[in-house]
Order: sequence, then C-alpha cells, then structure tokens
Amino acid sequence: MIALKEHLLAILNTVFNSFIFGVTLPQMVPDAAWAKVANERTFFEGPNRVFTSVELQPMVESLIDPPQKQRLVFEYQKSLLRTMLRESYEAVIDYCAASEQLPLYKAQPWYQFARIIRNVVSHKDGGVLREWPRDLTKSGITRVCWRDRTAPW
Repeated sequence: MIALKEHLLAILNTVFNSFIFGVTLPQMVPDAAWAKVANERTFFEGPNRVFTSVELQPMVESLIDPPQKQRLVFEYQKSLLRTMLRESYEAVIDYCAASEQLPLYKAQPWYQFARIIRNVVSHKDGGVLREWPRDLTKSGITRVCWRDRTAPW
C-alpha cells in the first residue's frame, strides 16, 4: 500500500509541476525570443523518424501582439487547469481502486461535486456545465455542494 501511495503522490506532484511550469512559461520566454524563431519550424520526432513539423509563425504572431498573447495565454492556462483537475481526479480514483478504498472515497460528502467537476472539464464545452448529469437526476440529486461551492452554478 505504501508503494501505491508513493506512486499516487508522484503522479500528483508531476501534474502540479506541469501546471506550474505551464503557468510560468509565458513569463519565462521574452517576446524578443519568440520573434527570433518566427520563421522556424519545430519538429516532433519518434525513435527512428520525424513524425511531423510545425511552423511557428502563426503562434509567434499571436505571442508578439499583446491582446492576442493575453488571449492565447489565458486559453492555455485554462487548458492546463482542466488537465490538472482531470488527471488528479483520475490518479486518486486509480489509487482508491487499487487500494480497495473506492467505497470510502465515494462515501465522501464532496465526491459527487468532484466527479461532476472532473466530468465537466473532461467532456463539456471548455469546462462549462450546460446540462445536469442524467445519472444524478435519476438518483434524485439535483445539486451538489463542497464548502461554499454549489453545482449547478
């Protein structure tokens, strides 16, 4: 069980570090550095061959124009947040299943809230809940709460 817990903590730490790296990346690379690579391509390589390459010009144009950069960074950071929420939830679920604690996890008062948040960031339009989950409606659950948060909003 300790190995499972250490594995879970390693996954959660990686997810968190990836989020922090992504959030700080726009501040770490100055606009002038982006301008220097405007006419370049980046390559994504496999073990024995190049899979594809991508022109950087369209992204660089967005990064050197302040309003476009603000929008690009905002959307990127929202994506990072959705990924962090989804991957953390999945890691905890996997840990609970492997350690036979799933019933205990599902019995937590915030479980349905966390499940809905995970489903919204995984399956809905940009993390926006537009329709209440049918499975909850069938079980008579019309809203869920955690601390001062309530869904639906």
